[in-house]
Amino acid sequence: MDGDGSPTVFYEVENAQHFDSFLPFLSLAIRYVPLHPYVLQGLDLMYARLKDGTALPPSQLVRTTPRGNAFTQISTTNVPPISGAPAAADLITFANGTVSVP
Repeated sequence: MDGDGSPTVFYEVENAQHFDSFLPFLSLAIRYVPLHPYVLQGLDLMYARLKDGTALPPSQLVRTTPRGNAFTQISTTNVPPISGAPAAADLITFANGTVSVP
């Protein structure tokens, strides 16, 4: 982050891991959500930024909920989208050379 005028944003996704193909295993399904939906959403957000000048959502913690088992289908309850207007408690901030993640 380069300060208040920086175009850099940071999204921290709670409980996510990038080996989505391992999520059918019970020991992982109860603890993790897939990261891949956020990769795709991030690419879509950046495309809109570059093509149309759309502002990126602010830096934020995305709070997810693991399914608890391998048999429940993943939904937006488990994997909510990156928010255009996150709660103040979920904002990632940068001040005095320090990044603060809630």
